[in-house]
Amino acid sequence: MLRAGKISDTKGRRFAALVGTSIVVLGVIVMVFTIHPWMYLLSMVILGIGGAYLSTVPATVVGDVIEGKGGQVIAIFQMAGDAGMMVGPIVVGAISDAYSYRTAFAATGIIFLIAVVLSYRLPETRGAYLSK
Repeated sequence: MLRAGKISDTKGRRFAALVGTSIVVLGVIVMVFTIHPWMYLLSMVILGIGGAYLSTVPATVVGDVIEGKGGQVIAIFQMAGDAGMMVGPIVVGAISDAYSYRTAFAATGIIFLIAVVLSYRLPETRGAYLSK
């Protein structure tokens, strides 16, 4: 997380978001095609690296956008994340029950491919970049 935060500060929020979402997509793809325990462990390592970016970058973007103001904006940001953490596993569990684990992981991969596209379209919010 420290390295992801430093990259976000030096190379920009958009760059770090692209790196994080791309790494997570790679981890999910490995998970979809997992047939051995070592492949599962490899996917978990990849997802852990991508997750470090996805836990730091959104918070820095929100911090940049609200410019030091807190309160309600941070609360809404946190509640949106919490809602995703509650609804996501239920939906993915329903998909795996109805179809298979591979299908559920593939659906997750599709969601993260959308996140890659949205990360590419994310405007830079880092103050050093905006001051230029």
